[in-house]
Amino acid sequence: MSLLLLNDLIQQASGAKAAVTLSEGEDPSLPPPPAKDNAGPKAVNAHVASGDPTAAKATEALWLKDTYNFSATATALAVASCEEPGHWDVVLDATPFHPQGGGQPSDIGLLVAGEREFDVVRVHAEKSGVVHHEIRHAGTVAPFAAGATVECKVDEAVRRGAARLHSGGHLIDVAMSACGCTLQPTKGYHFSPGAYVEYAGKLSAEERDTLATQLQAQIDALVAQSIPTSVQMVPAHRLGEVCASGTVATNFLEPSEREKLVRVVSVGGLPGPCGGTHVRHTGEIGRLVIDGVKSKGKGTRVSYHTE
Repeated sequence: MSLLLLNDLIQQASGAKAAVTLSEGEDPSLPPPPAKDNAGPKAVNAHVASGDPTAAKATEALWLKDTYNFSATATALAVASCEEPGHWDVVLDATPFHPQGGGQPSDIGLLVAGEREFDVVRVHAEKSGVVHHEIRHAGTVAPFAAGATVECKVDEAVRRGAARLHSGGHLIDVAMSACGCTLQPTKGYHFSPGAYVEYAGKLSAEERDTLATQLQAQIDALVAQSIPTSVQMVPAHRLGEVCASGTVATNFLEPSEREKLVRVVSVGGLPGPCGGTHVRHTGEIGRLVIDGVKSKGKGTRVSYHTE
């Protein structure tokens, strides 16, 4: 877990209405990713075909409640054409699609309206909590109107892969501590290929080589233990008590922010604020390979992938 500003935490990791666990059926900052975090399709500039996306309320974030919920029924609140021909922006009242953010790429999948299917190619969220779904539709007339009922179908393989990779990044933090390394995490990039976690501070070449071997051994042991993942909603002013030491600063909270609930995820026994999707237990991460430990600027980068 990286050191994050509270307003970012509240935006990324709040929104679920109750504490949840990651059971089947019930359920850190980014370098430049393939597309900028929280940036929408060049888009919604656009021709608003139905509804008003600027007036939409925060989307119910179903992905926060259940990593393994791959489908849901929702109501379209707004439909608008994007600048890119053949692409449309759709706002729903609720969605199981995880938007790009927090070091994790967005889900992809389908929106189904009646007998017609539309590819969801990207999802992003505004700071207000409104989630936008970018879909493909070649027509000049909106694919459906505000008020339409649509079925959301998340690509299960992509979601499961993203959850494994994101949880794996958290588990590297656990392994770093188990190895006795005191470097603090600063960035997490949970995209494939090229996933990594960065830490403040540098190590010698010999220390990096030794750490890489130790990390792999610790990761293998943590995965073998199948440590359960837990999720809880915590008032913002208590994050410093609940999360790992040094990962969250709460001393500058505005009065209005103190009681806002933030989602805290514990992977491998290490809790931290997170709005991403995660596995039910460390065993579901499967084979996680440490690709290397290298110096990066003033920090240290641990690269990894899952198999």
